[in-house]
Amino acid sequence: MENTTKTEAARMAPAAQPAAQQPAPQPAARPVRRIGSITLGVALMACGVCLLLFYFLPGFDYLLAVKLAPVCLIGLGAEVLFFSARPGKGRYDFLSILICLVLVGAAFCISLLPVVWDYIGPDRSAAEETMENQLEEQLYGMLQGSSVSSLDVRVSLGSGQTSATTLDQLDGREYLWISAELSGEYASAEEFAAQCRIVADAVQKLPVQPDDVMMQWVAPVPGEPGHLTEYASLTLSSPYQLDWDAHTMAAYLYWDERAGSVPVDRADLAPQQEQADTGSEL
Repeated sequence: MENTTKTEAARMAPAAQPAAQQPAPQPAARPVRRIGSITLGVALMACGVCLLLFYFLPGFDYLLAVKLAPVCLIGLGAEVLFFSARPGKGRYDFLSILICLVLVGAAFCISLLPVVWDYIGPDRSAAEETMENQLEEQLYGMLQGSSVSSLDVRVSLGSGQTSATTLDQLDGREYLWISAELSGEYASAEEFAAQCRIVADAVQKLPVQPDDVMMQWVAPVPGEPGHLTEYASLTLSSPYQLDWDAHTMAAYLYWDERAGSVPVDRADLAPQQEQADTGSEL
């Protein structure tokens, strides 16, 4: 009887609860690589090394170091390709990529500084001015007694001519422009062309041949004191045109029809015409 009672009591007792199961430990997440950070670190180290060499190593070729800046883009591209083949193991570090691009852009700008300086530097301007003065002096010497009242010579050195300082160092890559203003009075285009032929003869004797030669006649407008106008002009743009005779020049020059109404002093014009004929025979 007693055993029966114990059995019933045990049957009526609540079932023992099993022990709570502990969650299985999760493996530690592996850090995700940041694409671009490795290239940025190497680029910063390279910049620091180049600066140290520039400051403490005399004669260090900093331009050569600047020209190696595109290696930074190669490294950045290698990082992108490496992690693109391993999805989920890397994410883009846009700040590092941006800094790398800024460094490359700055290096490109620095590499252009010597080229820009060659074009706008004082040495280039001084050399051009010296050669302009030399050409003007030579032309004035050959045109003494002519109707030329003023000359303007412009020399623009070309690329790679930064070391040229004298006329004999020019090699044809420069741009040379000559402008001559003629005084006097001309009754016809032929008379003006005769004076242009004298100027062309002098120009052809220069050690350097110009790209363009412009000659013009500017005189007061009759009845309008103080007002000047261009009555005639001629531009020669090749050695072939510099060989034109006065008759051909007269056919191609600009002639204002009002020039015929400008008073002409034949006494002043006669010696100029005689000099023009002499220059044409040369």
